[in-house]
Amino acid sequence: MVVGAASTRATANAQLAAAFPADARAPAVLTNAADALVTCSHAMRDEVAGLFDVDPDGITVLHNGIDPSGWAAPAPDPVRGRPTLVTFGRLEWEKGIQDVIAALPAIRRAHPGTRLAVAGTGSHAAWLAQRARAARVRRAVTMLGHVDDAALVGLLARASAVVRWRGSRTARSSRRRSSSGTG
Repeated sequence: MVVGAASTRATANAQLAAAFPADARAPAVLTNAADALVTCSHAMRDEVAGLFDVDPDGITVLHNGIDPSGWAAPAPDPVRGRPTLVTFGRLEWEKGIQDVIAALPAIRRAHPGTRLAVAGTGSHAAWLAQRARAARVRRAVTMLGHVDDAALVGLLARASAVVRWRGSRTARSSRRRSSSGTG
């Protein structure tokens, strides 16, 4: 049996609970009985290892792939108008987009008029818009929702900078606390 790790604890538990509604132990039982465990990132590998008490060295990381032929972007035009930052992905807390929004007021003080374009969908979209309002940058943040690959290529080509990272500093520190038993 091969088990692929889902993107979040809640998703994994919901999927396994639906498959085995009578047994709350199913996620741990299936994880520990699997011939192989696969996650899409090192961060997810660490989370699965901590959640199910398995050796992270026994979990294979296979990053999500793309067809590179569709990603040949033209050279960007000289920046016209306001600088634009672009971030994209699932709009979930662990992705750290709230940290980009929190940094935007300081970025705009140093680079007036900077805008942030956020491409993606997820359960935190409304919360992220609320964070932008609280940071007083809501009009500088454009929530694009889902964009197809062709639109994303164009968006990235026009960006002044693309913001990507391994997730929220807060998320990483809370994972460390919870895995060490201190939080």
